[in-house]
Amino acid sequence: MGIEPLTEPTYWRKRRAGSSTFGLHPLSPGVKAVFQAAWLDSIERSDYLAYDRVYRGVRESLGALAATGRRLVLVTLRRCRPALTAQLDSLGLSPFFERVVSPLTDAARDKGLLIARAGYSPGDVVIGDSEADVQAADFLGIASVAVTSGVRSGRFLQRLAPTVLIASLRDLSPAVLSQAVPSPQSSNPGRALS
Repeated sequence: MGIEPLTEPTYWRKRRAGSSTFGLHPLSPGVKAVFQAAWLDSIERSDYLAYDRVYRGVRESLGALAATGRRLVLVTLRRCRPALTAQLDSLGLSPFFERVVSPLTDAARDKGLLIARAGYSPGDVVIGDSEADVQAADFLGIASVAVTSGVRSGRFLQRLAPTVLIASLRDLSPAVLSQAVPSPQSSNPGRALS
């Protein structure tokens, strides 16, 4: 498209500081629209998804949370449900989640609304690595755990005032989760939503 690619360090510095994928370069509206459409058509293709890896300790953390009786629900803005399901299976993450919630249409691109439509309780916690996750929890009036090893930096996420801020999902123990919200004592434990 005639756009000079950013270096990898520049890309990640900008992304971790809060830049959107579509705001990394000053583009004319027409070029931006073409780039955005091309990116959205490509980002969930299997050849790109093959680059994804599970961070060390994620499976163990999810297993420890599930062992506490909390129900784990994955809420994602990923649009291609078959690609999402295949990737969760291939990465060995499917067994941890009771349910996977993703948009049914491009219009439903707000995590807070997706969680609201899926149903939630006051004891639920949103866990994620972006402003969309913290804002979804704020919108719903529930706790948030922000993870700084993902797309956004700790400095960026701290300004959003999550309930708890952790460096990695390896740090997401039942004790850390109880800092966000005490484990329910009923037979219907809250959910960890991500």
